[in-house]
This record gives sequence, C-alpha cells and structure tokens, in this order.
Amino acid sequence: RQSERLSELVEDLLELSRLESRELQLAEKPINVAMAAQRASEAVRPKARARNTAIELEVAPDLFVLADPRGIEQVVLNLLDNAVKYTPPNGHIWVSATRIGEEIELRVKDDGPGIEARHLPRLFERFYRVDKGRSRDMGGTGLGLSIVKHLATARKGDVRVESAPGQGSTFFITLPVAPPDAGNPA
Repeated sequence: RQSERLSELVEDLLELSRLESRELQLAEKPINVAMAAQRASEAVRPKARARNTAIELEVAPDLFVLADPRGIEQVVLNLLDNAVKYTPPNGHIWVSATRIGEEIELRVKDDGPGIEARHLPRLFERFYRVDKGRSRDMGGTGLGLSIVKHLATARKGDVRVESAPGQGSTFFITLPVAPPDAGNPA
C-alpha cells in the first residue's frame, strides 16, 4: 500500500512540475463536458458504491469547452475523488454545468462535512490539508487540487470553492466555451 502511495505521489509531483514549467503541452480541442463528466464519474463509481454514495450528473449534452481532453477529465476526476473521500457514507454528490456568457461553469457539489472559511484560501496549494490525520487515513497525495487549479488556469479558466462546516462543499471550474468552428468535438 505504501509503495502505491509513493508511486501516486511521484506521478502527481511530475504532473504538477510539468504544468508549472509549461513543459506539458496541453491540447486545445472542443470537449463535450457531459462526456468528460460521465467518464470521470465511471472511474470513481466503485469507490462511491463501496461507501453507498450517490453521484448525480446534471450536464446538458450540448455544452463544449475548449480544453485538453485528458486535462478536463483529470479535473473532474480529482474533484469527484475528493468528494467521494470526504463525503460520509450514504452521502450525495452532484456534478452540473451551465453556460455563463462565453464560459462554461462546471460544479462538483457534495453534502460532506464542509470546510471552515480559514482553510478556503489555501485549499489549492500543494500538500495543503485541512485535517492532516484524516487525509492521511484516506490516501491521496495532497496535490490533486493544485493540479486542478493549474489545469484550469492553463486553459484560461479559473477554479474556486464555496463551503461551510456542516453544509458540504461546491467546487467551481470555469473554462472558455468552444467556438462552433473549433473542429471535431471530443
């Protein structure tokens, strides 16, 4: 188990390093948000099922962002994985998206324990953990949200979170809408 965690940590550190140095060449293609959310949710469904946590997707099939195909899925996957980890058993997670002007806002909301306001400004820092002991027990590298931020901002997007203790958390990712003439959607 420890060697798997070490391997995950090394992979995440390399990914983050490539993103920060702009060494990683991200594609810019029209990506169907509903399909990306579906693929990411399928990847975390076994963990969610084991915790009896429901994942609901509410994403219209006609929403396309201009992004890296692997990157957008990784963003949603990291957010869903965190939501599954921190939502108590029998919880609920919602993924939704809306077009707002020339951007798509993707939301991952959970009914977990929520996060105190004092932690919110630092959540996207590498290795920052709200509850170090609990996080260590649940696995992860402490780099997922930092990777999410770098992937979103690399594509002229943004990321933010709203949360309060006892009220769950909602993570918001905004990315540019894919123009109609941007090529074949993925």
